[in-house]
Amino acid sequence: MASVIRRVAKGHLDDRFPGMSLDVLGERSRLRHERDRVLVAETVLYRDTGPEPLLVSLRVRPRARPEVIAFYDSADATATNLAHADGLVLAVEPGAVPGDAGIARLAEAVRAARGLRPHNRISVPLAVVLTKLDTVWDMVDPGSPLLRPVPRTSGYAVSDGVDVHHETTAWLGRWNRTDLIRGVRTAFRRHRCFAATALGDRVDGRREPMAYRVEDPLLWLLAGFGAIPIFRGVERTTT
Repeated sequence: MASVIRRVAKGHLDDRFPGMSLDVLGERSRLRHERDRVLVAETVLYRDTGPEPLLVSLRVRPRARPEVIAFYDSADATATNLAHADGLVLAVEPGAVPGDAGIARLAEAVRAARGLRPHNRISVPLAVVLTKLDTVWDMVDPGSPLLRPVPRTSGYAVSDGVDVHHETTAWLGRWNRTDLIRGVRTAFRRHRCFAATALGDRVDGRREPMAYRVEDPLLWLLAGFGAIPIFRGVERTTT
């Protein structure tokens, strides 16, 4: 999460989205980001950060409407400040992926914050991000959508996103996490799966703060909000 903020703050997306800005919202989010920022700089991965979300406000242009996004790295979510979140990002690790019970707790927190009835499907879009992709590079086929160059469009490339979604859900299925997929589909009207790494660099086995595809979930959310253009291309629908 800190790596996403770092990329926007340092202007790594300016060539595609000039003027994009991101602000951390609230004292708790600020303190958490400060800690995570140091960990990213030191290339240290820290696991248990608790159920509090990290809230950010993202603007594509200086005068554009801000989009509020809540980042979670635990499915044991709290309802704190979720009432006004436009989108959700849930980061999960290989080998530590929550099942449908964890997703149910996250859904309950969202419903509680927004005054929804139990079992109502949630209209807030959810991006599920499989993190630490660098720990399983050797398991990924060289021709996988997860390894191909990121589209350099000034918007969101739907065909690439669909391919990455199907590939990521396939990996979750191989790791017997079909319960996670089922729980997400049951609770959220709009969702998409992504794979990313904040620290790993697969070139020559080096490890350094080399973020890979960490901005993909943000771009998908922004496209859904109508904040950036959508480039559809040819969508592949492999199962």
